[in-house]
Amino acid sequence: MLWKTLGQFCLRAGLGHELRRVMEELGKIKLVDVVLPTRQGVEIRKHCVTRRKDLRQQLAKLG
Repeated sequence: MLWKTLGQFCLRAGLGHELRRVMEELGKIKLVDVVLPTRQGVEIRKHCVTRRKDLRQQLAKLG
């Protein structure tokens, strides 16, 4: 059911029948935690997410 619904979103967004491609692109998103120790013994954590221009365009079309 979810696959069918996402496919309909793709059609309405003008992406045609590219749901499999969109899902492959979503699978390429990486989340990395960067941990920076300070001299005071405190760790600074930063969450970094990969940014893909082509995926951003597809997601923008999907709204």
